[in-house]
Amino acid sequence: MDTKELRLGNYVKLSKDYQYVGVEIPAGTICKVHAISLNSLYLECHVNGGTFYGEVPISMVEPISLTEGLLLKCGFNVEYYEFQIKEQRLLTIEDFWILYNTRTNFYGVMLSNRVFKQIEYLNQLQNIYFDLAGIELKVNL
Repeated sequence: MDTKELRLGNYVKLSKDYQYVGVEIPAGTICKVHAISLNSLYLECHVNGGTFYGEVPISMVEPISLTEGLLLKCGFNVEYYEFQIKEQRLLTIEDFWILYNTRTNFYGVMLSNRVFKQIEYLNQLQNIYFDLAGIELKVNL
């Protein structure tokens, strides 16, 4: 991952087990970005019922892939229209639309009835949503 792809508040996951000041954080743990430096992130992670705050090398994190279930947890609703192709779904939250192709696993942000940006990861969605809507996306993991 590149730090240029991240903003404060983005969610990432650890790609490898990581130990910091005696705390073992397993790979796959989801963490929230609290600060960004050139080669590391200051993260908040919930581990074994506790909260870990610490610095993690950028090489130890990876983006969280989008899924339909994740979008639903973040408040998106599935919309159905008679003109839709069977393998495509529209997921919306207010005036923000995402086209999801179930066959190709393609997610694209729509603007004026056209896909203008393909997205693959939660942090991309968080950033685009903030840029277009002007508010943070409520993420429920």
